[in-house]
Amino acid sequence: MTTAPTESELRDVDGAGYQAAIAAGAQTVMASYSSWQGVKMHGYRALLTDVLRVAWASTVWCSGTGTAHAQLPGCTPDNCAAALNAGLDVFMGAGRLARATSTPLAQVTSGEISAARLDDAVRRVLRVKLRAHLDREGRPSSRPFAGRSHCSGRRRIARWHAGRCASRWCC
Repeated sequence: MTTAPTESELRDVDGAGYQAAIAAGAQTVMASYSSWQGVKMHGYRALLTDVLRVAWASTVWCSGTGTAHAQLPGCTPDNCAAALNAGLDVFMGAGRLARATSTPLAQVTSGEISAARLDDAVRRVLRVKLRAHLDREGRPSSRPFAGRSHCSGRRRIARWHAGRCASRWCC
């Protein structure tokens, strides 16, 4: 039998790597697919917002893991105000793009999600995109020399590991 850590142990011990990564410049964090004390991480406001954003004063965006948000009570892959309200900024594997984008807007209109929370999520995503210069340099894959630096070395290592051409994993 294992004992679940306390919130301070989870934050200070297990979260130490996250704090160090954020301090070193990490701009995104992915919510775990798992649960802690019976609450799915995608809906755990105390950790996603109160610790990650407030206590650690981070500006990272928090993305989901697949459709893990759909495991929250009352949620589906295309509809989960609880995860957005808890601190998730980007839904992954949300299904149809039209529903994934129109649903939060309808939820702001109904008051299920505050406009301030949706604005915060959008601000976090745009901040990361602007820091990556996507506003003026285009997609990284479209830039000169994209995928060419150190490609032969990565390809050689991938072939060694896989025993075959691994170009789909490299460059």
